Amino acid sequence: MGKYKIWLYDLKTKKQTKIASVGYKLDRITDFTVPVIAWEPKGKKLTYITEKKGKIQMNYYDISKGKPSTFELQHLQKVLSMTYDKKGKNLLFSAVCQNQTDIFTFGVVGHK
Repeated sequence: MGKYKIWLYDLKTKKQTKIASVGYKLDRITDFTVPVIAWEPKGKKLTYITEKKGKIQMNYYDISKGKPSTFELQHLQKVLSMTYDKKGKNLLFSAVCQNQTDIFTFGVVGHK
């Protein structure tokens, strides 16, 4: 899979913040399909998918809190792409489950 980092750049202050650093630098083919990233429409949360020890993890980075919350997406083999709906109430993603690609919806808890 390789090592990757996710940076957040503030256009007003011109400062960058490292949100995540995942994986290890290895001498093999790099998997450029991760991380999968989506912005919440209001721009207050960044959602990204990572893979750790064969498990798919969804991470929410709340800009106001400055730290991510993480949980595992069970039964999925790979997330290919994702986006929020216009209101930010649902996260839509294309993923592989039981060796078949399908579209999934995920209700965002605590949406205001």
